[in-house]
Amino acid sequence: MMSTASSLSRRQSLALIVKLMVLAAVLVFIWVLLANLGTPQHRRDGEQNKIADYMISENISSLGVGQLQKVTLRHREVWIFHRSQADIANIAQRGDSFRSVKNQYFVFFPYETRRQCQLNWQQGSKAFYDPCYGQYYDLTGRAVDDVEGGVSVHEIAPLPIPKYQFSATGQLLIDARK
Repeated sequence: MMSTASSLSRRQSLALIVKLMVLAAVLVFIWVLLANLGTPQHRRDGEQNKIADYMISENISSLGVGQLQKVTLRHREVWIFHRSQADIANIAQRGDSFRSVKNQYFVFFPYETRRQCQLNWQQGSKAFYDPCYGQYYDLTGRAVDDVEGGVSVHEIAPLPIPKYQFSATGQLLIDARK
């Protein structure tokens, strides 16, 4: 009889310990949930704080025509290319959209969409080159030549573009959430 009472007492103690651990886990979960509701991305206390919380500000005033500027955005790069007036006229003549907020700046992720290969800038041909597929992209981020293997340029997605805007002072504000 003594051993059964002892084992019953031990089981009750273990059951109590498990219940306390579950209660502690639930309390920690609730605390974390409530703490995250007050993080900066959920604040609505002014435009400046909202921009500072999720936007990266980049000064592009020194970026010359025909130059490329690389910005690290979290774990990916964003490239900014300053188009010349001749580039803008050429794009307009083709009837293509510029895929940019301001025609003189092309802001994009320099990764092709199939295998995420990083592009190379080909200064001489004024094109972005994908070394994985041998694909060229123009100054709007669209594929320009058919790739080996019979894939049409119309089947290749254009280069991805981050969400961005220009501030009143001319700073480029890039959305860092993606």
